[in-house]
Amino acid sequence: MEGMEVDLVLSDKLSADVMDDIEAEFRGWGLTPTVRLLPPRRGAQFDLLVLATLPLASFLNTLASKFAEDAFQSLRNLIQRVLPGRTTATGTAHVLVLQDEQSGTRITLEPDLPIEGYHALLTSDLAASPGATLRYDRARHAWSSG
Repeated sequence: MEGMEVDLVLSDKLSADVMDDIEAEFRGWGLTPTVRLLPPRRGAQFDLLVLATLPLASFLNTLASKFAEDAFQSLRNLIQRVLPGRTTATGTAHVLVLQDEQSGTRITLEPDLPIEGYHALLTSDLAASPGATLRYDRARHAWSSG
């Protein structure tokens, strides 16, 4: 994964310390981040605080094989650390989104996503839903666009 580039788009709602923390975490996974600020958006279903665009399948597979269980826990800890609470005052969820640079498929990660949701990413066919936004369905224990 060394040298793999990731385009990080961060919300201006995040503090400089949190932005530095996010960038450092991605560097710690061996990625080379390019950081930009996201302009404010209104009326969305979720409050996008971090969008990371990268070769998603390669990232997930390498993360899992290189760091094993610690990788998913590290990603989960980052999300819980930088995303304030589950929802905003208006009821929209704070999320970190991983987007595949080729297909445009987006994986929406929320602060309370159970660890099995991270594991299910490895068995999901992300290529089957190009351009879709996937969320973890806790009842089905699977990622879906519905």
